[in-house]
Amino acid sequence: MKTFLFTLALVLATSLAGQAQSAGAAANDKPGYLHPIEATFETCLSQKTNDLERAECEMDRYRRWSDVLDQRYDQLMAYLRTEEQKMLLEDQQVAWADYRQHVLALSQQLQTDRGAAGLLAVARLKTELVKHRLAELENYLKLVASPQPGSGQNPGY
Repeated sequence: MKTFLFTLALVLATSLAGQAQSAGAAANDKPGYLHPIEATFETCLSQKTNDLERAECEMDRYRRWSDVLDQRYDQLMAYLRTEEQKMLLEDQQVAWADYRQHVLALSQQLQTDRGAAGLLAVARLKTELVKHRLAELENYLKLVASPQPGSGQNPGY
């Protein structure tokens, strides 16, 4: 059973990593573009020699992406037109935070015997969850910030 749960967590992390790629490239769609957060992370990793140090790089990466997530959430809230839309987004964000907490709790339980490698795996999953949510919010922003046909508005986000 423990092996199944570990495999499930690994599949989830791999899936999220692929889906979250759009968050890293959203600011620039050029092939080979590396977001500054990812560039900083890669530099940090190249200077570390063990999993504990790499986990520190990952936590810094997480904090930076989390800051971007908070900014996009605030931007999206500013674009929403009705109180109902704002309430739905707020409810969704709370539900997402709860989901993230449960995913991470399971992952931490499955990684308890892996030491620093387990810590690094959980930190990576935490970052990928944030990047995936960021991609969702950026998609919403594209929807609400796009000018309506014939409106003459320029969203400029």
